[in-house]
Amino acid sequence: MRYLILFLIPLGIFATSAESLYHQALKYEETDANFVKAKQLYSKIIAEHVTEQEYIARSMYHIAFISEMYAQKATAESYYKMVISKYSQFKGLKYLATSGLARLSKGLASCNPNSLNSVKSSTSKATTVTPQINKVIVKKGPFDNDKYRHGKTAPLYILNIGEKIELSFDGVKGLGASDPSIADIKPTTSVVTIVGKKVGYSEIMIKENSGKENYVNIHVVDAVNNKINDVYLIKGEKKEVHITNMEKIAADNDNVELSAKDSVISMNTKKEGNLTLTLMKKDGTKVDIKIKVLKPYDKKRTLLLKPLETKEIKFDEISSISITNHGVVDVKQDSKSIKVTGTSKGKTIVIVYGRDNAQLKLDITVN
Repeated sequence: MRYLILFLIPLGIFATSAESLYHQALKYEETDANFVKAKQLYSKIIAEHVTEQEYIARSMYHIAFISEMYAQKATAESYYKMVISKYSQFKGLKYLATSGLARLSKGLASCNPNSLNSVKSSTSKATTVTPQINKVIVKKGPFDNDKYRHGKTAPLYILNIGEKIELSFDGVKGLGASDPSIADIKPTTSVVTIVGKKVGYSEIMIKENSGKENYVNIHVVDAVNNKINDVYLIKGEKKEVHITNMEKIAADNDNVELSAKDSVISMNTKKEGNLTLTLMKKDGTKVDIKIKVLKPYDKKRTLLLKPLETKEIKFDEISSISITNHGVVDVKQDSKSIKVTGTSKGKTIVIVYGRDNAQLKLDITVN
């Protein structure tokens, strides 16, 4: 799965300095081998000290390395890539992060700390620990690459390149995006301004002062690339699509019930199957949205995890999975089960697709 909530941008002022927290985290990591506590403090620096770029970059590198040790490949890759792309001015960290990506690409993970106590040396020579190589079975299916999330987890906003929207919230504490290159996102204390930048899709999270997380989906289109594919909905689900200067809408079947008012389309899914929704704008352009309506969830389950805790869930004939918030968990799957590991505090939903498109919805909280 390639998306991840990439960063938090808090707008408040915090008393504890980033430098002080960083040195506390280093002690937990390097002296005490308390990697869970170290990771929590590194995450705290990233979330609460947006102006301290050096310590944010250092913390991201350490989170990546700890995640690599615990074989949490997706999390490690994401943080290594963030260090390289966003904090390249710190050349040493950039080099270390590049080395980390190289190890991951070759299937060479650092040893899992949980296994170190079982390693013993029968001689006076230094103990050699063989790195664990974790093989992840990826089964290609219709929901790979987070296609299920497109239009699923939040209202969908369709923007042209250069088009702007402003969204109001009850105090903006932070925000993040699955693909920051798609749109320019500028927060104030209560308004988030989003401007279409290039054609593509991004999920955006806005965190309010109360701690509530709000999600919106952005599809940026232009006169040539005005088709949106892979929008997946559940039968019985209601959905809003926002598009400015809309003149009329048309659907090629009755799988959804449609109504429109003030550039907002309300969709109420009625039947399983495929659907093409055509949106006509006043300037004569149109946008086609390819929608697939799926069967309702067969099973639901609540799962509570601690950071770095792993639980296994059995499910027959797993074909694919989808995740709404990749920053919270790391998931590995085979044909009969998935293993879910908490990576940072928060909430997420994991959908497991099995035989005959049967579905298991996991509501996961990591705290």
